[in-house]
Amino acid sequence: MAIGILHLSDIHLTGANDSATTRAGQIRLAVQGVCHDVSDVLLVTTGDVGFSGKRREYEVAQTFFERVVGDLTALPRVNFIGTVLIPGNHDCDFEKEGDDRQVLLSSIGTRIDNVDLAGSSVEQILKVQDAFFLFEESLCGIIASRNRLFWSREFDSGAGRISIRCLNTAWMSRKKELPAQLYFPIHAQGDLSKRGRPSVSHLCTTHMAGSNP
Repeated sequence: MAIGILHLSDIHLTGANDSATTRAGQIRLAVQGVCHDVSDVLLVTTGDVGFSGKRREYEVAQTFFERVVGDLTALPRVNFIGTVLIPGNHDCDFEKEGDDRQVLLSSIGTRIDNVDLAGSSVEQILKVQDAFFLFEESLCGIIASRNRLFWSREFDSGAGRISIRCLNTAWMSRKKELPAQLYFPIHAQGDLSKRGRPSVSHLCTTHMAGSNP
């Protein structure tokens, strides 16, 4: 049995009149045309759902994704197993960014290896993604006690259990990105061997801004 992954990214929704909102039906037809040997389908979206991280953009996204999920669920002889979302740089609302975030971004690179994941510095930096995570939890479900830098979502399929590891590489994004200034604390992943039940497949998801190769 094979698992099909529908990968979406960089949708950049701004409002109900966006052209992307009219393409949900085309997504269903595209998937239906290639899933003849697929037993399960997983929807993975790797960032930039919105354009500027505003709550109104995720209200549009909610309708869009509910349509896509509904269409995938209705596919004949295919089991839709779930949805995974991670944020991108366009999922940051920089209008909510204060002077303190800019100061923290300028200094955190020197202490990234031991930064306190539950500390106020990380909390302040992540505030620009609040609207995204409200949307993500409403669509995908709440994970108790997770940090917003790294989390896993696990799904059962006909081919076995699959684990999706989500890295929030956009957490340090700026309105005007600076090359080589996106850092990620590796210790945010913790001990991967102790995360959840054993899985037969692991997939790691990230979003990469164009100016930070």
